[in-house]
Order: sequence, then C-alpha cells, then structure tokens
Amino acid sequence: MLASLPNSEIIRIAIIVIFAVVTLLSRFAKKTAPPRPTSSPGTPGTTPWDTLRQAMRQGAEQGRPIQQPRPFQIPPPQLRDSFNQPPATQPESSFLPSLLLLALFVCLCLIAYRYFAR
Repeated sequence: MLASLPNSEIIRIAIIVIFAVVTLLSRFAKKTAPPRPTSSPGTPGTTPWDTLRQAMRQGAEQGRPIQQPRPFQIPPPQLRDSFNQPPATQPESSFLPSLLLLALFVCLCLIAYRYFAR
C-alpha cells in the first residue's frame, strides 16, 4: 500500500509549483488591474498633498481681516467649496487569501496523513 502513495519529494515539488503559479497569477492580476486614481475627480493631475496645501493656504487667507472687496477683486472661495468627495474605496478580492488558506489546509492534511500513516 505504501508503494502506491506519491513520493514525498513529488509532493514538495508540487506544493512549490502551486505557490509559484499563485504568486505569478497574483502579480499578473495586479499589473492588469486599472490603477486607482490618486487625485480627486474634479481636479485631474493634483495629489492629495497639493489639495491639502491649497486648503491650508485658503484657510490662512480666510483668517486674515477681510477688506472691502474692490470691483476688480474676486472674493476668496469658501473653504467647504474647495473640497471634493474622496474617491470611494473598492473592496479587496478575497480569492487570493482563500486560495492561500486552502493550500495551507492541504499542506496540513498531507503532514497529518504522513504522520498518522506510519
């Protein structure tokens, strides 16, 4: 009966190949996924740090004493109007963690089988 069981070296090689394939698939999936936008939707090309600097600058301007606006001056924009909604976060895929947990479970079953099959 022990002769029909697969060799432990073959099992090790199979596990290594499975993990290598899973790693390659996960890297490929990350590269083909569209990049998440880092800028706010209303202002393309700006980073969150630029938005923060601009908001702090506008806040400092609002803290100064207000002078009577002249006809050729534009009043500073309100602080709450300058903020856009942050981009919605997308849920992570649970496929890869589930696959890794399944591989761990299979490894534990193989180890238990080898231990109790003695």
